[in-house]
Amino acid sequence: MFRKTILLLILFGISYGQSPDRRSGLFSNNRFGNSMGFFMNAGDDQIEFDGFLETETNFGIYGNIWLSQIDFDEDTNIELNTTIGYTTKLNNSAVLGLGYTKYSHIGDKVAEKGYDKDEDDLEEVFLGVDAGSVTFAVFYEPDSRITDFLGIIDLNDGPLFDLPLDISLLGFIEKDNYELNITASKIFQNNLSLGYIFSWEKYVYDETNYYYKDGQSYSKTYRYGYKGFFNTIYIGFVF
Repeated sequence: MFRKTILLLILFGISYGQSPDRRSGLFSNNRFGNSMGFFMNAGDDQIEFDGFLETETNFGIYGNIWLSQIDFDEDTNIELNTTIGYTTKLNNSAVLGLGYTKYSHIGDKVAEKGYDKDEDDLEEVFLGVDAGSVTFAVFYEPDSRITDFLGIIDLNDGPLFDLPLDISLLGFIEKDNYELNITASKIFQNNLSLGYIFSWEKYVYDETNYYYKDGQSYSKTYRYGYKGFFNTIYIGFVF
């Protein structure tokens, strides 16, 4: 699963689960103040751990920090995601959100494996709208000039309104990669958050390995990827 989509899905689930207005959306959750949480994500091939700290103001500025476990072969490192943004109400049913996100890698093993931390870091700006039960956002990477598209539909706004679960449909497109998933989640009164994600994904990426021979530095790029159906279960606490 794309790292970006699972973080956004958790934020989306928290927004809908904690807000008295089921149509609060990703950019308009109306939860002023501070919140934090941690999660364990169990997928088809590995278990990962995430944590976040989020702060929001009543005049539209918000920010959050995510710490996510990532793996390079047998070594475990941390990805740090920092976001700052602003939201404003367009009308009674639509909210505009925009912001900046940076993805950074932390850990000595990253450098030992030959990764250039500056080159491997990623910066994005984004613009999105919550309109009723639909969320749409565009992400742009200035360095690579790649544009990503995200759409989320709250399936509880309709025949599924009375279900005791928050159910959403998400689509994500990133150049030649894509993901479509359906998520069922619930936040309980004791702050326990549970969720299940069933996804159909295609993801291709390039990885460059660096090595030295006879005093010269060389590099070789390999292409990896996967495609198919995947399952993810997450459990955590939100405060």
